[in-house]
Amino acid sequence: MRVAVLGGGYAGLATLASLRGHLPQAELYLFDPRSDHILRTRLHGRIGCPTLRIRWSLLRICRRLSCRYVQRAVDISLEVLKRWQSEGVIALETMRFYFDYLVVATGSRPVLPPTLAGALTPDDLADLDWGAYVQARLATVTGPCWISVIGGGPSGIQLALEIDAWCKQQRGQSFRLRLVTVDSVVLPAFPKAMREYVEKKLVRAGIEFALQTQVKSWRDGQLELVQGTTGKAFSLPSPVVVACLGLRPHPMALTTDAFGQVVLEGQPQERIFAAGDCAHFAGEGSNAVSAQVAIRKGRHVAENIWRGLRGWPMKPYDYQEQGYFLSLGPADGAGWLGHKDNVLTGLPAFFVKEMLETLYDLGTL
Repeated sequence: MRVAVLGGGYAGLATLASLRGHLPQAELYLFDPRSDHILRTRLHGRIGCPTLRIRWSLLRICRRLSCRYVQRAVDISLEVLKRWQSEGVIALETMRFYFDYLVVATGSRPVLPPTLAGALTPDDLADLDWGAYVQARLATVTGPCWISVIGGGPSGIQLALEIDAWCKQQRGQSFRLRLVTVDSVVLPAFPKAMREYVEKKLVRAGIEFALQTQVKSWRDGQLELVQGTTGKAFSLPSPVVVACLGLRPHPMALTTDAFGQVVLEGQPQERIFAAGDCAHFAGEGSNAVSAQVAIRKGRHVAENIWRGLRGWPMKPYDYQEQGYFLSLGPADGAGWLGHKDNVLTGLPAFFVKEMLETLYDLGTL
């Protein structure tokens, strides 16, 4: 029995690891053009610690799981998915790969509109020397050096506070930091107690807020903005911009049934499953774009493939998030655990966040 997994992110690796546990004799294959699995949940930590390890070799992971790693990109479209379902073969330039089941776990990519071309995204931090980049951008700046983070969600908050801690460690330069968001508050989807703690932390850090503000463009070191309530256009200096505007499915969004099977033209595809950020599962389970949910979807798909092979009914996906934690700079954090009313802040939240990171570290499979 042969299973192909497309994508070596959280969902793809969780699928492979779970399949290996359920089906020790199966032939498992991973297709991914990248050489490494990136620990996305730790990218913000590279601001203050450029040596932080956030890469794990996909080849080594596959060796540990007794899988074959194929470092190739595989083009995906609706027509291709239909052909895979009917033929059970991935046709590449130099090979034809036959499979019994295929799992699409190609993940997501940061949203970066053309008007912000040249801005950084969180994914850029995987290969970036932050200090060298900022110094190069600010080489010709006189006066305060402005750094802007666009987006008041989890990534924007974590990056803003990591950048703030980095700025305070620099000597001989005056840095200013601002957070720009279209929302009226930061972290609008999170519990009030958690949001209020984060807002107070940002205020104490001296980070400037631009709430209910839309970014129109960024060019020549100037942000062009529009205030949402008044419609007033204005510009602010910002030689450095980090855009944290969320993630979009890559290369496309896939709808699945409650079992994880891809649905095309209203029909579930028996041999094609999807998991992770690129997959929207039907049913009551969480479709949040997070490592926690991606891993659960990957494990769920693997179990259903195993159950199908044994002739057992597949299980519907019903997983709900058990918590969510943010890092708020050195030795600080905020989040909820078990129930959204159960909010932890400060050092206890920081320790929970660090503990959870070990669960997401699929490079140690």
